[in-house]
Amino acid sequence: IARSADPELATFFKAETQDSTTRTTALQKQVGALLDTPEERALFDQIATARQRYIVTRDRVMALKKAGNDIEARKFFDDEFVPAVTAYLGQVKALLALQQTEIDTRVAAVLATADRSSRVLSALCLATLVFSIAAGTLFARALFRRLGGEPAAAAKVAAEIAGGNLC
Repeated sequence: IARSADPELATFFKAETQDSTTRTTALQKQVGALLDTPEERALFDQIATARQRYIVTRDRVMALKKAGNDIEARKFFDDEFVPAVTAYLGQVKALLALQQTEIDTRVAAVLATADRSSRVLSALCLATLVFSIAAGTLFARALFRRLGGEPAAAAKVAAEIAGGNLC
């Protein structure tokens, strides 16, 4: 709009600009309520300050354009508005990077916990398997003893009897 030769563009986009500002303000309030750390809150405060500067410079460019001061509007746009937008977007990107780092840290913690849980579960399964084999072996030996001894010993006695050794 600031670079256009049409002085009516500012008026044409005024309602849309105001609607965008209202929606962004509402979103900003929602995001602000979700911030946890002091670093996030400090960065969010910097975003609010940068956004205010952006809005003031945007409105000034629009007013200059509407008043027909195209040269002054273009100079203000280049000297004030562009740096304000750059600072605002830079702060938003910094918050995004901070939150991404926090998310990555939390994901790493969850994955580490899941890995530990998996190892504990594997160890418990192995211990259960060893215990089951040991218990089965003990129960089988106890049963065979009650039935007349170990099968190997019974087979040896049967072979001796079959071989004619009855002593």
